[in-house]
Amino acid sequence: GDTARAQWALDKLISLQPNEPAPYHAQGDLYALNGKLDQAIDSYRKAAELGSIDWLENLAYACLWKKQYDRADSCFQVLAANGKNKSTRSAGRVLLALVPLYQGKFRQASEILDHGLAADEMEQFRGKSKSLKHAWKGIIYEQRGHLDSALREIELMKLDYPKLFDPFSKLFSAVNHARLLAMNKRFDEAK
Repeated sequence: GDTARAQWALDKLISLQPNEPAPYHAQGDLYALNGKLDQAIDSYRKAAELGSIDWLENLAYACLWKKQYDRADSCFQVLAANGKNKSTRSAGRVLLALVPLYQGKFRQASEILDHGLAADEMEQFRGKSKSLKHAWKGIIYEQRGHLDSALREIELMKLDYPKLFDPFSKLFSAVNHARLLAMNKRFDEAK
């Protein structure tokens, strides 16, 4: 809660380690948490310049919040294409859908998620980010009134990554699954 002291500490750390990305990343977080998105973008950009592509995700989020959609998308594209492993690339493919989701372009976001799922299949990747694609597709289908498709996506998500399907997750919980079953008039299964 003491932003001034936190900024002083980060400035000190940056002066001691000017070529390390982590202090700039932390500084970007501090700026973002305090609504200073332009400064956050500058700090995240510096971290990305000094580090690997893994530092791009927060830069992309800050650009998204500033409605700099092309910049956000270009960062997400790098993560999706150049991740060091299957998991990073798959996570990047989830992030690619965020710009159209943020803009309310649900059909475009769904298409991006479909391409991401196809790429996950090609790479034989199963894990959290693949399941998140199904979860986001389920949310999109529900918003568009396609409840049977929403339920199918949630069930696919549950199959691919059951650890994500926990009782504490608001969007991906057993309660949400039961709610979608009931909305599809499958009351016995919902119970």
